[in-house]
Amino acid sequence: MTIEFSAAAAGAVHPLAAPVNDNTPWVGPGLLGFIIVVIIGLATWFLGRSMAKQLRKLDAGRAEQQEPQTPKDERETAAPPRDPKLNGAH
Repeated sequence: MTIEFSAAAAGAVHPLAAPVNDNTPWVGPGLLGFIIVVIIGLATWFLGRSMAKQLRKLDAGRAEQQEPQTPKDERETAAPPRDPKLNGAH
């Protein structure tokens, strides 16, 4: 069994396909695409710096609020004696 191809069938392309021209230059993103990527990168870098600065402020404010408390007397830090009969469920 031999399969024969006609010239028309070998060169048949989808009717809606555009003709291929091998001499067309390659078109890339170009200078505008490069500039946009650089701007997005710089904006991300500046936003990261700003966020780090705000987080440092937040940590500094939290450290000022949590001053270590020194007990004046051992009686203040000791737990009060508990009655074994009372478990909070009365």
